[in-house]
Amino acid sequence: MLTTRYQTEPNSEVPTITGYATAYPYHFHQITSGESRSEDTTFYDTVFNSSSPSIPTQCRLRLSQFIILPPFQAAGHGGKFYDIILKNARDDPKVQEISIEDPSNAFEDLRDRRDLAFLEGNKVFEGIKAPASKQWVEQTRKQYKMPPVFSALSLSSNSPETISTGSGNVVVERYQSS
Repeated sequence: MLTTRYQTEPNSEVPTITGYATAYPYHFHQITSGESRSEDTTFYDTVFNSSSPSIPTQCRLRLSQFIILPPFQAAGHGGKFYDIILKNARDDPKVQEISIEDPSNAFEDLRDRRDLAFLEGNKVFEGIKAPASKQWVEQTRKQYKMPPVFSALSLSSNSPETISTGSGNVVVERYQSS
């Protein structure tokens, strides 16, 4: 994906590349309702069994590179480009979730601000009082195709242990009893 801006020359408009991004579809597997993770063979059958009648039709979109070139940074281009990528992904029925692969601190800040502005613009928080129920958070997350959220407060323990969600963009520190 490329983003451009037009610079006005005396007699024409010349497109200028301001940045680019890469994204790829990543297998999305949901545990079959009512089955434990160890009993759910759908994932294995779909991915590894060539005679499987079910071909994956859903994916997680992984945004892996996102660059705004230096002359165009700090002018709002990154936020607009991010919004366009996410709008296209949210409009695609095959995309079930949008995640970021190993984001930098600056990109996490951009993503948080743009996602919050998007949710506020869609009036998602109207009538919601803290603390929001886990059911509301999960329903809203799925509706807007956001990756899972893990709250450090919901994990009970006493000694620190770093765990990963496996989505490549969230690391949660929890405390485990000794």
